[in-house]
Amino acid sequence: MESIPQGVERLTGLWILSGFNAGRGSSKLGYLRKLNQLRGSLLLDLRDLSELEDLDDAKNAELKNKKYIQKLSITFRGEVRVDIMEALQPPPNLHYFRMHGYEGTQLPVWITTSLNYLRVLNFSSFGNYSSLPPLGKLPMLEELEISAMDSMKYVGNEFLGILGTIHKLPSAETAFPKLRKLLFSECDNWEKWEDITGDEKDHLSIMPCLRELEIDDCNKLKALPHCLLRMASSLEYLTVKSSLCLASLYGDRTGDEWDKISHIPHIKADPDAFIAMELSRIVPAYEIGGGSLC
Repeated sequence: MESIPQGVERLTGLWILSGFNAGRGSSKLGYLRKLNQLRGSLLLDLRDLSELEDLDDAKNAELKNKKYIQKLSITFRGEVRVDIMEALQPPPNLHYFRMHGYEGTQLPVWITTSLNYLRVLNFSSFGNYSSLPPLGKLPMLEELEISAMDSMKYVGNEFLGILGTIHKLPSAETAFPKLRKLLFSECDNWEKWEDITGDEKDHLSIMPCLRELEIDDCNKLKALPHCLLRMASSLEYLTVKSSLCLASLYGDRTGDEWDKISHIPHIKADPDAFIAMELSRIVPAYEIGGGSLC
């Protein structure tokens, strides 16, 4: 259904509304204002929300009052201003949150300040967003998936929630205290993941519950953050798929670079990555597009 007819706002006892299209040619977000009994899952499909009246409409939705919604997915089709996103702050007890197709260059502040019960977070297909917010501050986050971040070239320590001078951090500071699974996929331009320095090691606990890390189809990523991975003391499974630079660095399972990750009990690499790596050594550069892969 492209739009929900006006009058739905009078259904104040409504429990289930699985999908809601808002924006040009669709429903008004303000129709949600009095539907505070909604529960379970809600999918918002937002289309070209860029006018002042759209901001007022987003505020009228009062999404944060929908305290029974535990799973929220937002799909973007066109421009949605960041102040409109700020107005769409979800209820604080949300457990699952997904954003897909966001074209903005900023994310709303509430992502790292208000979602204190969030368990699962998924960002996918962000066309213009070049860095990650301090997601390490989310106290209950257990699963994090970052995929198709086309403009992201660098993941810095702000991702962990390191936001000031490291010496001023309390000694008990913990980044991602509950995170169990971390997946990066299809980040085509990602080149560097910043590692932890000696000073930071003395002030931080990092991902103490992390069990699974997967890197899939991130061909330009040159290395893993070795010190950070050693600090993730519970890490048991490292999976690398279709990531040629990492395959060339760790593929022979010998030498200093392999030793930096060999403490992880279960390391799995996609055989296709090693085949491509070997071909890149054998086939002349001009036959595979010219230049070095890494």
